[in-house]
Amino acid sequence: MEPQAITTVRALFAGRQAVDIAAVLAEDVELRPPTYGKSWHGRPLVSHLLGFAAASFDTLEYTDMLVADGLHMLRFQAQLGDEAMSGVDLVRLDAQGRIAVFEIFSRPPNAALLLLDRMTAHVRQSPEVLALMR
Repeated sequence: MEPQAITTVRALFAGRQAVDIAAVLAEDVELRPPTYGKSWHGRPLVSHLLGFAAASFDTLEYTDMLVADGLHMLRFQAQLGDEAMSGVDLVRLDAQGRIAVFEIFSRPPNAALLLLDRMTAHVRQSPEVLALMR
């Protein structure tokens, strides 16, 4: 049976329904994005950033999942305008089944940079998120 946290991630990126991603994040969750050399920490910030990421894709579908020792490896195919993207989300759950680490690997670089541009636009429009990033 798939953990609720993974089901929630799938629902968020499928974009078919409103999803409370914060409910499945650990308080001190760490987000490791593909285009930025630093990690982002904490439920309030990471929940916003994951929501912005989901809103930035035209489509994203998880195609495969592997699980090993609490690490869920979710392979995805996505579309951003004319750019196709593929990658893997590595999601580590804590002992309570909440997301402790969310790390993203993606390709090709031009699609990842387009995602960064879209994410940056979302962040700039949110004073709350800008404050959390300081």
